[in-house]
Amino acid sequence: MTARRRDFIFGAMAAPVLAGCGSLGVFGRRPELSFGAISDIHVTTPESTAKFRRALRYFRSRGADAVVVAGDLTDWGLKSGFRYVAEAWKDEMGGSGAVPLFCTGNHDYEGWRYGDITLDMHVQGYSEGEALVKLGMDKVWREVFGEPFGLMRRRTVKGYEFVSAEWERMEREHSEPRTAQWFRDHAADLPRDRPFFFFRHEPIPKTVNGFAKLTEENLALHEALKAFPNCIALGGHTHWTLNDERSVWQGGFTSIAIPSMEYTTLPKGPENGRDFPRNGKSTLGMAPIPSRSEGVEAQGFFVSVYADGSVEFERYDFEAMAEAAGPWVIPPASSGLWPYAPESHARRTPVPEFPSGSELRIRTANGERRNGTWAIFYELSFPTANAGGCRAFDYEACVEPDGGKAVDARTFLSPAFHKLPADEPAVQRFLYDAMYLPDCGRCRFAVYPRNCFGAKGRPIFSRHFEIKPGKDRAVT
Repeated sequence: MTARRRDFIFGAMAAPVLAGCGSLGVFGRRPELSFGAISDIHVTTPESTAKFRRALRYFRSRGADAVVVAGDLTDWGLKSGFRYVAEAWKDEMGGSGAVPLFCTGNHDYEGWRYGDITLDMHVQGYSEGEALVKLGMDKVWREVFGEPFGLMRRRTVKGYEFVSAEWERMEREHSEPRTAQWFRDHAADLPRDRPFFFFRHEPIPKTVNGFAKLTEENLALHEALKAFPNCIALGGHTHWTLNDERSVWQGGFTSIAIPSMEYTTLPKGPENGRDFPRNGKSTLGMAPIPSRSEGVEAQGFFVSVYADGSVEFERYDFEAMAEAAGPWVIPPASSGLWPYAPESHARRTPVPEFPSGSELRIRTANGERRNGTWAIFYELSFPTANAGGCRAFDYEACVEPDGGKAVDARTFLSPAFHKLPADEPAVQRFLYDAMYLPDCGRCRFAVYPRNCFGAKGRPIFSRHFEIKPGKDRAVT
């Protein structure tokens, strides 16, 4: 184990994990089980398996006993996509003894009818005539992957249990009550003395990053899993990135969001984030960070399970072929410790700071918002906040009038928020739409670096300037 990883685990982030439970067993011993965990590989053509193959080669080099792929095996939901996945597995993992642990996602059922995806599918010479739901998911799965298919499946790898649930939500048919009932029915025969893994395409609602809302239907699943403090639930679908600490959650059981091998989800809210719906009515001023083919980050986990019940999740970037951040270490359920419970995890997550002597510079420029309407922008430029090795997840900018409270706070993402620290620009440049600012007289900008939980570091300030009437009058 490298000094960097050892220092991280024994540092402030993991101290509560280690306290009171002795050694977690992650140093100096081989794990009893290791496996790769990825999601959303979105295979379309044979060429599109390149990132999947790269991840499989890495897992093989580490001696993985299994590989979990938590849904969206295909982008278009076609039989050909399943064939390309199976061929990649055979080429890269054949003879390794590793067990493929795959499940379906929404794209495997519905991708062929997703608008722009349908157009791309036809341009590439493929047709919805080979849609998996038309040919029969069970029939094609058995034919291509050579194993039984079932809405709930239970498999054992080196004595550890893996339970999977299929998407089964064509026309929004919810599967949570059925899944909850399966866990209630198997309460007596699921292990209690060691971790077991439950994976499906979606994360468990109201766990990681507050994903989805608890409804009467999915509350049953949430409550059913609380009977298993040794359950580690894995899900993809969110396309969040590895540097978001909200992707791990504990509260009666453990839930972890697996990052995506294709596409990057931009958070809603930041000026350079995403819009919903995509209807052209945005008033955001900045262009979004590229999030699909141009902004792909192929990321995942290498998971090690130790005899004492501790589980280590190494976060890995398959574009850079490097660890993306320090590992998450889940203590044994018998310890009674929940280091990733939201409140305690938020308290322990470092808060970013600007380097000493940082300056915030501003200038004005004419431009267009995303919807093509004219606007005046303030361009804010300042050094990246990474003092002490802690990166900012995003930045909050606001205007502070003399003698008044701050107004019009807005957030901005670093263009490398989804990448590695080495990809961060030395200087951040953000456009702040001036058109909606009140005429508040003499004021200044303040910019705060924030971590993913919204905790703010110390701000830096611009020079003072004046906002006066007339900014909404374009000169033609």
